[in-house]
Amino acid sequence: MSLSDQTLQAEILLGDDADNFFHSDLGRYVIGRAQQEVDEAMAKLKAVDPDNASQIRALQHIIRVAESVPLWFNEVLVSGRQALEVMQEDTNALD
Repeated sequence: MSLSDQTLQAEILLGDDADNFFHSDLGRYVIGRAQQEVDEAMAKLKAVDPDNASQIRALQHIIRVAESVPLWFNEVLVSGRQALEVMQEDTNALD
């Protein structure tokens, strides 16, 4: 098995792991908690003094990080699916 095939298999397995985690109780909790962080920070952002730049930046940072969580899962899922497609195309080409 070539290094490329090993890399594809690793991406496929990682994508499967991410999918399983995403659909697990813990995964749903993490995604829900991230959304809760966004909601809480947005509520605070709406009420913060517009002249308090440091507080605005801090809240924006919390929002950006929390919004990244589902994106990270999605990136791994997409990467795994793409690796699976490549592997299947390579297998079909050999047949």
